[in-house]
Amino acid sequence: MLKNLILRQGMSPDARERLGRVRAANPKLATQAESISIQMIQQGKGVNDDTLKIILDRLTPKREIKITRR
Repeated sequence: MLKNLILRQGMSPDARERLGRVRAANPKLATQAESISIQMIQQGKGVNDDTLKIILDRLTPKREIKITRR
C-alpha cells in the first residue's frame, strides 16, 4: 500500500515501532496519527519518535483528575 510505503520512508524506525504499539492498543488513535504523519512527510518533514510523541499527545484527550477529601 502507498500509505505504508510513505510511512516506511518518512518515519524513523523508533517512530514506526511506537506507531505499531499504539495500533495494537488503540487503532483509531494510530490511524489519526498516521494521517498527520503522512501530511508531514509529504511536506518534506521527517517524523521521528519525538515528533510522533507530540502528535500522539495532541490527539489524546486529557482527563481531568479531581480528588476530593472527606
